[in-house]
Amino acid sequence: MMNQVTSVTLVPDRPSATYTSGEVVTGHCIVTVTGEMDFDCIEIKLVGKSRVEIPTNDSSRNNNDKNNGFDKYIKELSLLELVYKPSTVYHSKLSTGKHDIGYSFIVPPNVPSSYDAQFGFIRYKIKAKAGSEKNEFVLSIISPPSISPNELLIPIMENKSKNIGLLNGKTVLLHCEIPRSGFTLGTKVPIKCTINNQSLKRIVLKGALRQEVTFKAHEEERKLMQKLSSVMGATIEPQSELTHDMNIAIPVNLPIVYNTCPIIQIQYMVTAKLKIPLSFDLRMNMPIIITNLPINEPSNNADAPPAPGIINPQF
Repeated sequence: MMNQVTSVTLVPDRPSATYTSGEVVTGHCIVTVTGEMDFDCIEIKLVGKSRVEIPTNDSSRNNNDKNNGFDKYIKELSLLELVYKPSTVYHSKLSTGKHDIGYSFIVPPNVPSSYDAQFGFIRYKIKAKAGSEKNEFVLSIISPPSISPNELLIPIMENKSKNIGLLNGKTVLLHCEIPRSGFTLGTKVPIKCTINNQSLKRIVLKGALRQEVTFKAHEEERKLMQKLSSVMGATIEPQSELTHDMNIAIPVNLPIVYNTCPIIQIQYMVTAKLKIPLSFDLRMNMPIIITNLPINEPSNNADAPPAPGIINPQF
């Protein structure tokens, strides 16, 4: 009878396979063996990778990778690789039958959140290899920004103005205040807007939350922009001044990639806009920082993640 591994299956303990920094990823690697095998034929990994692919028509800078007739600028980075070898713990043999081998990894801090888009991705996987057999599944990781907590508390104050009319133009002034720079997923951003409208036009205030994603591959760069939420503000009558508060919703499920991935960067900004008839809008973009953690709450050591452990194999 030939000694070999005939199959390997990965079963996560958490069906959603979604984790945050500091949490423990656990599960089972089911290995089916014919004959007798050593434990050193088994390796289980938690890996993370980011990759950017930017298509271009510039054939003079070809990296020999084609995509629908276009060359591609490609940049790939390894973000994480944690390895568990059961042979370092168990020195017996694997006999004929199925064997349930547990694994356990802690998600480290300062890794970017999972993300997948047109020009690139950030992905995490559990991979298992036993003999010549392989298996893997994708994890979703939500990680906080890499930033000092004090920076999240810095208030934002901005002013912007424009003249309306070619002759004897009148000034429209927009002043905005946001109490801090950092906000938690699923909350709202309060923004206080003061508008001084010296013109003869009726102006409408609007607010929005926008996402800007920057992809970098060598010297090439692409950006993707999208509006995530919006709110209608007040109407400002001609030759009047008005202060108006808006609350702009932050969706619950947003990727957080801030100072953690050099080739994919995600920025969020609150936009206050004045719609001016027969004129260009007056727009103010104010970058904010989104986190999956509460703001301004003391840490509690009792909530610290448990130490990593190995689940005993079952034979």
